[in-house]
Amino acid sequence: MKRCFEVVNGLWRYQNHAVEAAAIHIKNLDEQHFQTHQVILFQRLGANGEFLSEETKSNLENWICRYKDRCRFVYDIDDFLFNSQSGYPATLAKLCHYGLVPNDYLKEQMSKYQKCHVIRTHVDTDSILQTPKKVHSPVSDIHIGWFSCSANGIETIKSAIDQIPLKLKSRLKFHLFCDVVFHDLVKKVIPDTCLNIYPMVSPSEMYSNMLSMQILINPLTLHCLHEERIGVKQDDFPSLMQGKSEVKYALAGACSIPLIVTPVDSYQKVIKHKVNGLFADTPQEWAEGIIYLAEQPQSAQEIGRKSFEDVIKNYSLQRASKDYADFFLQITG
Repeated sequence: MKRCFEVVNGLWRYQNHAVEAAAIHIKNLDEQHFQTHQVILFQRLGANGEFLSEETKSNLENWICRYKDRCRFVYDIDDFLFNSQSGYPATLAKLCHYGLVPNDYLKEQMSKYQKCHVIRTHVDTDSILQTPKKVHSPVSDIHIGWFSCSANGIETIKSAIDQIPLKLKSRLKFHLFCDVVFHDLVKKVIPDTCLNIYPMVSPSEMYSNMLSMQILINPLTLHCLHEERIGVKQDDFPSLMQGKSEVKYALAGACSIPLIVTPVDSYQKVIKHKVNGLFADTPQEWAEGIIYLAEQPQSAQEIGRKSFEDVIKNYSLQRASKDYADFFLQITG
C-alpha cells in the first residue's frame, strides 16, 4: 500500500479520458513496452527490501538508453534512500528524465540527479469507504492496529505496554501486520497474550482490518530497523526516517481511526497533537497516548473525525490521479 501501487487503478477510474495506462510487473517488462508507451513510470524500483537481479538492471539500462528520445522515463519513489542497495536508486534516477516524490526532503535528494516534481501521498479513500468492517472478538477488548512491514518499534511498544495499568492492559489487543521474516523476532519481545501477528495482506483485507480498530499506531524508531533485511546501512537510518511520507496518517484518517505516530518530519507537518492525531516518542509517551485514547473514546472519535475530513480533502486517490495525469500530459505535450 505504498503510494504508487494504486496509481494505475486511479488513472483507470478517474482519468481514462485523459491518459491510457497499463500496469506491468517488473518481471514481465520487455522491450515492446518501450516501443508502445510514451511514458514509463518506474514505481519504487530499488526500494527497501525489493532487490532487483543484475539481469533486470542491465535490461533497464539498455532499454532506457535506447528509447530515451521517444519515451519519457519517470522514477516514482516514496521513503527510501538513493544510496541503498549499492546505490542503485541513484543510478536509476540518473537514467530517468524526471522524478516524482511525496515531500520536499526527497525532492531535495532527487534533484541532485534530475528534474523533480512533488505529488503528495494518497490512499484509495473510495475503496476504503466501501469496505466492510471486520469484526474482532471479544468486542469488549480495545483493538490496536499496527501495520509495519519491518515490525518497526517493537522494543518501544513492549516498554510502553509494561507501563500501562494491568486493568487496562488486559483489554488491549495489538494486531501487527508485518513481513513473515519478522514474526519470530516479534514473538520473542512482546507477550502473545496481548498480540496477534499476521502476514502482510491484500489492500482490501488491510482496509477491513483497519476499519475494525479503535486505535492505529506507527512507531518509527531507528534501533528496530534491520540493516540486512531492508538493504539500508545503519548510518543511513536517520535519512530514511526523514524521507518517510505520511501515508499511515492518510490511511488512518480514511478509516476515521485516531493514529499515534513518532513525530518524524512528514507527520509533524500535517498532525496537530490531540487534534487530528497523537505524537509519541518515548515508551512513556506511547503508554500515555494509548491510555488517553482508550479511556477517552469521545476524544478518540473526534480525532478520527478531524483526520477523516483532512484526508478526504487532501489525500484521495482521485486527487492524486489528476495530479499524475496532469504531469504526464505536461511532459509529453
